[in-house]
Amino acid sequence: MIKSKLLTLLVSLLAALGLWLYVATNVSTEREQTFSGVSVTLENATSLMDKGLMVKPGESHSVTFTLSGSLSELDKLNTGNLKVLVDLSTITEPGQHQCDYRVVYPSGTSGISRTKSNDKVTITVVEYASKTVPVELILLGDEPEELFINTAGATIGATEVGISGPKSEVDAVTKAGIEIYLSELTGTYTAEQRYTLMNDDNEPVKSDNISTDTGEIYVNLPVEYFKTIPLVVKCIPGGGAKEKDAVVNLDVQEIIISGSQEAIAGIDSLVVAEVDLALVDLKDPYHVEGTIRLDENLTNHSGVTTVTGSVRLKGLIQRKMTLNAEDIELRNVPEGMMATVSTLKIEITVRGVSAQINALTIEQIRASIDLTGVNQGITMLDLNLEFPADKDIGAVDKYQVTVTLTEKVDETTAPD
Repeated sequence: MIKSKLLTLLVSLLAALGLWLYVATNVSTEREQTFSGVSVTLENATSLMDKGLMVKPGESHSVTFTLSGSLSELDKLNTGNLKVLVDLSTITEPGQHQCDYRVVYPSGTSGISRTKSNDKVTITVVEYASKTVPVELILLGDEPEELFINTAGATIGATEVGISGPKSEVDAVTKAGIEIYLSELTGTYTAEQRYTLMNDDNEPVKSDNISTDTGEIYVNLPVEYFKTIPLVVKCIPGGGAKEKDAVVNLDVQEIIISGSQEAIAGIDSLVVAEVDLALVDLKDPYHVEGTIRLDENLTNHSGVTTVTGSVRLKGLIQRKMTLNAEDIELRNVPEGMMATVSTLKIEITVRGVSAQINALTIEQIRASIDLTGVNQGITMLDLNLEFPADKDIGAVDKYQVTVTLTEKVDETTAPD
């Protein structure tokens, strides 16, 4: 019985001693612990921007401090759950500032204090600026000769970019340049394009401290093939003259056009007018007025839409010859009708090379009139003139003769 009581007393004594040791070492005794590299959180940073200031970009802020408290409470703390706060609202000018900080402990801790409260955090503050800069296309390299870069017709998704950051760096930026390398262009350029912040000399402003409010920008830059094409007058052979006999002079000889490669591939010249050479006189140049017309998918870069000029003939002579009524063949006379040429003589002008014109006779000229569909009565009809096929001879101008068409009267023999 006595042994049992002694055992109980001994156990109680040991428990009391253990409890005393725990309280003495973990609860009652104050300890110190140093925490290094605790990150600093800056409060009221926007208040600096309202004053035209900002914390210098790129600086990292951390502190080292010593806390005191019981071992059990200190064991709850680490650099991850401790917060260090610095209030920036009192800063009013740029420069280096020694700022007080406060430590915020995680919930559930108590009896913790800093051993020193006069420690400071160095915060560097610089001037802050924000502005917008225009977006510009920056064409790099030499423009290929066969292409037309239509910068005036370019479509850019944003006309300006907002930037902000340290004033000294923001002030150096004057544009957001979209760089396009001309040597890589083969047609109209369309892309979501990154831009580069640049100065007036198109040099990149390299800074990791400037913020922008715009990402990639849509760009559509029309790129067309261009070509120089001559303007021509189409000369229709007539009056003994062919295209080789005509000399054409225009006040505008050629223009520059642009379009897709397919659109301009087959264009070697542009006809602005047509001239019937039968109407061109040997003595006086024929006046020409023409209009430049292009398909809607082509662009005229000359600024000229009309041309004037003249056509004259070279190396030819002309001669007047007279046809009699009996020299004219009447063709396709309506059935039951009789046709009579009322114009007894008609003077025509023929033209060609001198040797052939001088040797030409009336008998070699086939003059005819077509009476298809002509009604009874007196009518002016076109005179058709045909010349020997092996001769470069033709009639100058057009001619008409008067033809009388009457009913044919049957001849009867009178009785004796």
